[in-house]
Amino acid sequence: MKLTLLSAGSERLILDEVDVGSGSLEIHQLKHLLHNDHGLKHPSRLSLRQQSNGKSLKDDVKLIDLSDNGNHAVLFVKDLGPQIAWSTVFLSEYAAPIAIYLLFYGRPSFIYDARLSTKPMDSVAKLACACYVGHYVKRVLE
Repeated sequence: MKLTLLSAGSERLILDEVDVGSGSLEIHQLKHLLHNDHGLKHPSRLSLRQQSNGKSLKDDVKLIDLSDNGNHAVLFVKDLGPQIAWSTVFLSEYAAPIAIYLLFYGRPSFIYDARLSTKPMDSVAKLACACYVGHYVKRVLE
């Protein structure tokens, strides 16, 4: 099966009449093939579409279903840019508040007057710290 790839934004030719084997390839397999054999970006960055401004194709769609006559398909490719893992976003979202709170809990002189940091921490402040940190630790461990 032959594949023609065009840029989604400018409709510039990227690959012309590339042989991708049988049409039983799924989109996610095609992305890996294009990355490994033809030097395109990492598969997580690629969005393959049937129309220049259309929606991205699902990864489980077969290439044969997209061809016009069973042996040739035209797809548009768009670079989605760098992708970060959900775990990175999740940890930064929940670990950062813990670190910032503990920084100010341990060193109140950063916010308040340095004379106040010599006084002992009140039990309510200790309880608030335990509840706050416990809440975020619970979220991180979930």
